[in-house]
Amino acid sequence: MSISDTIIYGSSAELQAHLKRDPQVNFIDDYGFTPLIQTAIMNDIDKGELLLDHGADVNLRDLTGGSALHWTAENNHIPFSRLLLNAHADPNAYTLGSEPVLVKPMLRRQRSLRQLLIKAGASETFAKDYINTKLLGHRFELSGYIDIVNHAERFVEVDLEGFILEFTIGIILNSLQDYRANFSARHLRHFFELMTKLIAAFSVAAQLIRFQQYQVNLAAHALYLNALLSHDLLIIPIAYEGHAISLVKYGNLLAKCDRSENDLFIDNVVIFQMTRPQVLTKELIKQLMYKRQTKHFVDLELPHLLGLKQVTKLAIGAQISGNCSWANIESCVPVVWFLYSAHRNEHDAREALSFYYQWLEWDKERALDYCLHNFEKASPARRASLAALLAAILFQRCSAEVRADIERSQKIIPILKTPGYEYILKSYIEIYCHHNPGPAGENLQKLLNLTGHYL
Repeated sequence: MSISDTIIYGSSAELQAHLKRDPQVNFIDDYGFTPLIQTAIMNDIDKGELLLDHGADVNLRDLTGGSALHWTAENNHIPFSRLLLNAHADPNAYTLGSEPVLVKPMLRRQRSLRQLLIKAGASETFAKDYINTKLLGHRFELSGYIDIVNHAERFVEVDLEGFILEFTIGIILNSLQDYRANFSARHLRHFFELMTKLIAAFSVAAQLIRFQQYQVNLAAHALYLNALLSHDLLIIPIAYEGHAISLVKYGNLLAKCDRSENDLFIDNVVIFQMTRPQVLTKELIKQLMYKRQTKHFVDLELPHLLGLKQVTKLAIGAQISGNCSWANIESCVPVVWFLYSAHRNEHDAREALSFYYQWLEWDKERALDYCLHNFEKASPARRASLAALLAAILFQRCSAEVRADIERSQKIIPILKTPGYEYILKSYIEIYCHHNPGPAGENLQKLLNLTGHYL
């Protein structure tokens, strides 16, 4: 039996015997992990300590660039994390995608683990910049890569696309809660009941999604899960074959939110009537959420099982970039609003979409303000990173034909003209207005002219 199988299936005594026969502990196994990382995945601190005693490299990474500390943080295993830190694990380790260890404890609000990592030297600024760069990428549907500054003031590359389903739900929930409490939503007070239903649906989804972690024993939480699934209004996130969509159930209605970037249609959030709603049991919902699905089952077999008949569509724009989990969870906002209204015989899609776009613009502004407010107090390297992110928003998502985008440009362009950072905007002008002129360059030139910043 290999050392990996001994760690997964064997006892500590069997691992000790294996190490006497073969003391090699610093390599990546057939699963793509190091033996130490295998113990972290399994939450087996005794075997982890045994490997450290036999010379395991505490900072050796797996194929994704994750360290053993990434995995103990993933599992919120504080004693194991402390053991690794005492063995000189790097608290600022980051994956090939530049995700630092501190990110998940921060997003999950795991205070004890967060404090442990920060006390060991983990950089809050590095983790916050990673989170907010990803969020701006999703909120503005940006594509490409941006360099952020790590704990050592060195640039590391972050992909603006792709995010974790669990955190997408949590962040949208927090945003909706803040929006309801914000002065900006004061004109929506007569929709308080609707907003409460919307927030409650996202709150249930946030609790459900936590059970997607591979370590969770679903049977042990059956009563709690069944109570959550007893809500008539449910958001059901589903991940399969590198894609993520969401279903929204309310009574006998079921909406499928799949704003795929490959979809040629705008009306891509479809609402169905279930002619066999009894098939969508709690067990089937658990299967959809917690077990790997195939595109064939989700797109073909499931509609047949439920007897879906199309009722209507919502005209929500197709996904622009590859942030499927964000796009398809975000679209649950107008869908829940519409379904609840339909339940009260108020079939007004315009009202649902109006709320959705108002909230979306408010949320974008809040995310943008993070960059603007942090620029002045940032180090020179962080300023360059923030300016590059703002330039991406200006160039990719600000239209000279949209008033809100012109107002955003008025905030962004002065930052990009700050002495020492003008080269970022100049590079866009040089490439898209002079060397390779086209619609994008023309739009940029119009924005500069409209905001009083001429070429």
